[in-house]
Amino acid sequence: MPQFLERLVCLTEGESRKEWEKQRDALWQLYEEYGECWESGQIELWENYRQQEIYLVSELFGQERRVRQTSQERLAEELEIDSKTVSRIEIGKYKPKPGTFQKLREYLGLDRDIVSTRLVVDDWELLEMERQIAGQGQYRNIAKEELLYQGLKAKLSTDYRENVQYIKFQDAYLAKEKGQATAQETIERCKEAFAVTRPDISLEQIDQVVLGRTEATIVNYIALRYDEMGEREEAIALLEKVKDGYENSKVDIKYHYVGLSLAYEHLCDDYERCGYFEKALKMCDVAIKYELKCRKGCALGFLVDQKSYVLSKMIDDQESEKKSCRQAYQLHKLMKMERSRVRLQTAYKKLFHEEIE
Repeated sequence: MPQFLERLVCLTEGESRKEWEKQRDALWQLYEEYGECWESGQIELWENYRQQEIYLVSELFGQERRVRQTSQERLAEELEIDSKTVSRIEIGKYKPKPGTFQKLREYLGLDRDIVSTRLVVDDWELLEMERQIAGQGQYRNIAKEELLYQGLKAKLSTDYRENVQYIKFQDAYLAKEKGQATAQETIERCKEAFAVTRPDISLEQIDQVVLGRTEATIVNYIALRYDEMGEREEAIALLEKVKDGYENSKVDIKYHYVGLSLAYEHLCDDYERCGYFEKALKMCDVAIKYELKCRKGCALGFLVDQKSYVLSKMIDDQESEKKSCRQAYQLHKLMKMERSRVRLQTAYKKLFHEEIE
């Protein structure tokens, strides 16, 4: 993002340039505050993709081996490969050759090659459909989301556990969003969906594993339903386990972005609602730094706004609060979070009796 913003500022003029400068400065201030390097040089997309691919393989194999309580030495011996090779694979230092990859898959009973997505498919257009469905859900377009989902569901193979899990969860989620199921009924259905890929792991044990994308989404949705029922302590306990599972990973946590960022963001909100302001403030800082480290930004506006709100509960400093709100507003604009931007704009005017810009 820094690279693109610097280019946009250089290539635009007039009011457009001023707008991009505001958004760039809002992000730059976060980089400076949290000690992250503002890199505006060459963009290295291929290396990032390659490292992500190596990580996904390493995390998958290491986790499945530990769940089965098999040592690296025993695994290496039974597959007739070097134990050092197993170790290097699991810490993300080495991508296994096709033959080794197949041996590991068969030994661990894995039925998938692709682990970065929520689905196991051969047709990449189906992955694009899943992405569009998730996008509609984010903007609460439930009718369109369901229409797209029904089209995808008809094409998914149920030979794979990941696909079955996705279908079970999406069915439970849509039933709840359409008012056809209670919060408690939804929790039970979500637990059934979670068990599709984790038959031997209960929700009380999820701090022992690193969850996949759909698994993390399911647990987060269960926590939301606990919130809805007023059982916020239950939600916090569940999310803390998710967080601990990711943070205990043997590879860099930046590769766990989807699941971990969900847990961080949700915990920031729940801590504040329960009056745990110190915890909420610390979690906001952790989450913001994590977003910057991962070179992501979808939650930055919310996190800056949330931190400002928590501080307002602890310290009476209206000018600092207004400054943070303006920064959050620019970040919402930068990340194209229009609904969040409008909500903040309305709240700012109501609270401070002036326009945010």
